[in-house]
Amino acid sequence: MKSVPHVAARPDAGAAQPATAVVPPDFRPDFGGHGAEGIERVRLAMDNLGLGFFETDLFRDTVRATPNTFAMFGLPPPPPGSNDAPRDIFWACYHPDDEGWAQARYAADLRRERSSDTYCERVRIIHAQTHQVRWLEVIGRIFGPADRRSHIVGMCRDVTALMEAEEQQRLLAIEVNHRANNVLAVSQALVAMTQAEDVPSFRRALQTRILALARTHDLLARSAWQTDLRSVVVNETAAFDDRVSVSAAPVLALRPSVVQALAMLLHELAINAAKHGALSEPGGTVAVTIAQNGKEISLTWREQGGPVIVAAPDRAGTGTVLMQRLARSMQASLVPIWTQDGLLAELRMPMTHCETR
Repeated sequence: MKSVPHVAARPDAGAAQPATAVVPPDFRPDFGGHGAEGIERVRLAMDNLGLGFFETDLFRDTVRATPNTFAMFGLPPPPPGSNDAPRDIFWACYHPDDEGWAQARYAADLRRERSSDTYCERVRIIHAQTHQVRWLEVIGRIFGPADRRSHIVGMCRDVTALMEAEEQQRLLAIEVNHRANNVLAVSQALVAMTQAEDVPSFRRALQTRILALARTHDLLARSAWQTDLRSVVVNETAAFDDRVSVSAAPVLALRPSVVQALAMLLHELAINAAKHGALSEPGGTVAVTIAQNGKEISLTWREQGGPVIVAAPDRAGTGTVLMQRLARSMQASLVPIWTQDGLLAELRMPMTHCETR
């Protein structure tokens, strides 16, 4: 590991040295000048805030630091009787992707290229003992003129949790934007595909579909964008109380990318049953069965107790066309079978859309 070059020149052997050091050699910060009591306050503050303190001697390329600073890097503290450690052992822990730019910025700050005596960075390290990638924030004050830097005194802290939280927020913002675009696309498709004989009928049909879409998003929001297949069925058939039974084993967690399409498809089945099928009669019922068959998930919708069906419809209505499009968007197949007892529809979709809980 190469040392980072800096412009501080080593003092000549015969050169006169300043009477007082820029930084006290005994690196024991004291709050309020109260001796041991002040040092204990500092220790408690470091423990509670997770702060490590350090002093870098740029003439000797050594670092004097508190024990928790060494612990952040996974390095052992110097042996008893030795207060300093080589600066290069800290650089050796830097993540390969960050080491180059961090050393370049460090050297630039020593040359005071940014017109500041403050050194600040967030950098990834590889913990010397656990080999885990950690994020550290390092803030220091650089002492001495630009052509003769002498010391850096500063602190460091582990900010891994903070960086991970920021990354989660960034990913969440991307996901929210993606879902908003999806909602707009689905809404446009619903407007284009909804057909009716007059404006009031069109409004009612479109309204019910938009409300179904809103219910799905409410379900996802309440469950932190994680829900299961049974919950989606129950959510879309809740208006019919105990007339719809759902049997599901095992519990299958759905990937959010398919929840919207599946919920809209179930909504169309429920609306069709309420208008023309089993749910249009007082004694009619619907039984929904969910099962795992190898690499597929099957959802069977079975209606009973509705109007007697003499023959299958001679043409596909708007709802049927929409359901087939929704099924294809999930790489699924939807097969409707018209029996005398009522509609029997089977949806089959890849197991990759689900996760067994």
